[in-house]
Amino acid sequence: MKLMNVKGTSDSLPKEELIKRRVVNTLTSTFEKFGYMPLDTTILCYYDLLASKYAGGSEILKEVYTLNDQGDRKLGLRYDLTVPFSKVISMNVNKNITLPLKRYEVGKVFRDGPVKTGRAREFYQCDVDVCGIEGTFIEAEMLSMTSLCYKKLGIDVYIEVNNRKLLEGFILAAGIDENIKNKVILSVDKLAKIGERGVKEELSSYDIEDEKLDKLFSYFKCTIEELDNLDITNNTFTEGKEEIKELFNYLNSLEITECKFTPYLARGLEIYTGTVFEVFDKKQRIMSAIGGGGRYDKIITNFIEDGNTYPAVGISFGIVPICEILKEEVNEALYDVLIVPMNTNIESLKLANSLRKDDIKVLIEMNNRKLKKVFESADKNNVPYVIVLGENEVNEGTIEIKDMKKSFGSGESYNQVLKGITTNIEQGQMCVIQGSSGSGKSTMLNCIGGLDTMDSGSVKVDGNEISGLNADELSEYRRAHLGFIFQFYNLVPNLTVKENIEICQFLTEDPLDMEELLDTLGLTEHQDKFPAQLSGGQQQRCAIARALIKNPKLLLCDEPTGALDSKTSKDILILLEKINQQYGTTMLIVTHNNAISNMVHKVIIIKDGRISEDYENETRLPAKSLEDL
Repeated sequence: MKLMNVKGTSDSLPKEELIKRRVVNTLTSTFEKFGYMPLDTTILCYYDLLASKYAGGSEILKEVYTLNDQGDRKLGLRYDLTVPFSKVISMNVNKNITLPLKRYEVGKVFRDGPVKTGRAREFYQCDVDVCGIEGTFIEAEMLSMTSLCYKKLGIDVYIEVNNRKLLEGFILAAGIDENIKNKVILSVDKLAKIGERGVKEELSSYDIEDEKLDKLFSYFKCTIEELDNLDITNNTFTEGKEEIKELFNYLNSLEITECKFTPYLARGLEIYTGTVFEVFDKKQRIMSAIGGGGRYDKIITNFIEDGNTYPAVGISFGIVPICEILKEEVNEALYDVLIVPMNTNIESLKLANSLRKDDIKVLIEMNNRKLKKVFESADKNNVPYVIVLGENEVNEGTIEIKDMKKSFGSGESYNQVLKGITTNIEQGQMCVIQGSSGSGKSTMLNCIGGLDTMDSGSVKVDGNEISGLNADELSEYRRAHLGFIFQFYNLVPNLTVKENIEICQFLTEDPLDMEELLDTLGLTEHQDKFPAQLSGGQQQRCAIARALIKNPKLLLCDEPTGALDSKTSKDILILLEKINQQYGTTMLIVTHNNAISNMVHKVIIIKDGRISEDYENETRLPAKSLEDL
């Protein structure tokens, strides 16, 4: 069996589907701004409903897909969304529905008609309808909404507008038999496609005299302003004239310039009773209409037959032709980030999950393709970001501690402060180390910083082992990787704020921007002051700036708020939080203050030289919310 799609149908592949969803989301979000609510109708309908004289008329019935169920009931697939909507109103009015009702619906419809570009047999339709409001007021709002929709889609359009009463009035005024009115309307509706000559030839087959046709076509050259000059007195024409004039008065007031009066526009369906309109692409990438609708006051009224009038007006947006236009202009990325693991599967999964929590679309490369192929694929699919996550990237900014032991003294004065500390801190985490005095928390910090030498164990920073480094190597490690913040600031008293910071700026090849850092820490106006001229909080800010100017991967903070009052402590913690978020700096904070543990990612509690608790906060409080500092 040869696999193929039914003529006039197609599968929507991922890139096409993304474009369609973007279109639908743009449209529906705009509809909702105008007060429209979603509604979903049935695809399968009784044929009698679709064939009703109050529905689409004989022309559309030629394209209805029909079938019989097991009970030999004749059914049909819906050819539009208007008739099913009318059914829903008729079945639910004064029960589950209160009028006026503004609704929108997006769904598949089916028409067994000719297939061409922008016109399929199975396709999505997007309809907006209002039931229960008469007059051009609501029509003007609907056209205003239509104009906005296409602007948001980035499609430059023009909208042809007419009134069926006006057109019917022209036919009567030309002396054409009213009994063939609908046939004439269907022919006139082809004027833009086959031209005046083609339409006249078709109308001549109905035995309409040339002088009547000439008179009819003379009306089609009228502007709105010229309508008042026509010698036409029938009521149908008069009603249509007043309605179209009123509608354009609204449109002009709203400065909707894309609407133009087209006196021969008919829209072939017999359902229309007043205003009709069609939307066209100005660039003519699609020659047929990409949207259209109008007023249809009789369908629901005749369905219900309770003596009341149920006015309705609607528009259908052509999802298929709109997507056809946009497919050459929209390069929709299938995802936002592609992660390429390099022996880092677990870490890649963790990173992907973290990004997805922030509504970022992430794909992980799982086929072990060569990087060249991966990047070519990403480029082809317009993926904005590719993350190659190797072991070096995973280790960057991380701290791995295994069985850290440290003692002081010997003999009777021997004191083992750390008795086997094992933990890890991931890149970009804020970590609090807590414990009572003498528990070993500051010693742990000093061992990580290379200020104390461990007795045994391992400390890896960025995947590099720290234990065993000589004095020069430790000095280089501290210079390249670390920033220190101490409780008592350790500022040089005879240097200004800026000069204190510059001391560390010269230690790195990649410092942070001085002006930005001063501004971030609120030190710009204090940069020329000496430490003695600063408050305790300002001195700590200066100490933080001095540690950060190096752009360190790790920031070690030993009681950074210990000498500060509650308000200043909170200000400093807010700054540390901001720095972590802005620069992604990994931070270890030694503190006695329990409240600080609520704002960080990870908490380590040390008791008698061992870790008694080691956990990550599922939820964190912002620093500004902390109390009892």
